Amino acid sequence: MLEELPLNEKNLERRLSDASVSSNAIVGDSVARTEEHSRSHRKATGTGSIIAADSNDAPPTQDRTEVLRNRRLLASGIDRIRAKTLDAHGFRRLQDLVKGNQDIWGTDGERFGELLLALLDYLEAPNEALKVPAGKAPNLKVQVLATIRAMLALYRKETAVYYSRALCAILQTKSHYDSTSHIATDLENTADEIVRYGQTSDCLNAVLDLVESSAPAFASSTPTTPSPPPADASTPAPAPVPNRTTTMSLHVLAQLLQVAATKNAAITSVQTQRLGRLAVRFLDDTDPDVRKADLDFCIALHERIGGEKDVFWKAVAGAREQHLNLITYFLARRGKA
Repeated sequence: MLEELPLNEKNLERRLSDASVSSNAIVGDSVARTEEHSRSHRKATGTGSIIAADSNDAPPTQDRTEVLRNRRLLASGIDRIRAKTLDAHGFRRLQDLVKGNQDIWGTDGERFGELLLALLDYLEAPNEALKVPAGKAPNLKVQVLATIRAMLALYRKETAVYYSRALCAILQTKSHYDSTSHIATDLENTADEIVRYGQTSDCLNAVLDLVESSAPAFASSTPTTPSPPPADASTPAPAPVPNRTTTMSLHVLAQLLQVAATKNAAITSVQTQRLGRLAVRFLDDTDPDVRKADLDFCIALHERIGGEKDVFWKAVAGAREQHLNLITYFLARRGKA
């Protein structure tokens, strides 16, 4: 009769259960998939919303418990991405959360933007800055790209304001990987997705800003003049935009111009001047891949703004005669094809 009664046993178990879902629980935590009746939330499609379809369609109690758990997992994941400590399993778990069609994004979806921006910062970070073994860094960035693509595909309305930021992050990341790297294809596919669905004018301006700000000699009135050497060996000259980023940027600009033609999107006079100046700048580049990408860009620019008014030739008027002749040759070849 004096034996201790287990009155607080259930409360103790509940506290232990809650404590087990900590900020580190995103790795290795086995969480059940969303139940069938979670479909009361808006279906995640290309135009889906991160906000629940109807506040009156509240999920059952057990689903609500899972939603709250997944919100904590999402917050933990964002923190660990910012700290550069999330592993591959954690990224895959995040992908499940993104695709899970649950109300996990908080009021007005603020967690959505936090997650996407954290992923983009992680993507841009040098491999040496990631707190993982060096050999695992590229594979983790592939997981980052997979998560970003899931967000782009399932929530286009919410990601629309981040398209230009995401595109620049991809271009910056390309500087760390050559075309033979397995991550290069993922970067290109993600960029293609953004170019297809992003706001063309905003993306054009963002890429132009990236290239212009990264190439000190670009703004010079004589763009083909090399930058002066540093004062001494201990003071390196400002690093130009890496050739891999430049090459991919030119390809992306050519794609954007093609999409602009398809959408009948206007190219402003200021954009035309900037595009022409950029084309002239890289016709003299020492890297053959950059020069080839620039010629392809020139062809795309001519197709978009050329025509009877000779707008294209005015835009590239600063090019040397041999370069103008080269552009004319490739335009003639294209016309015969």
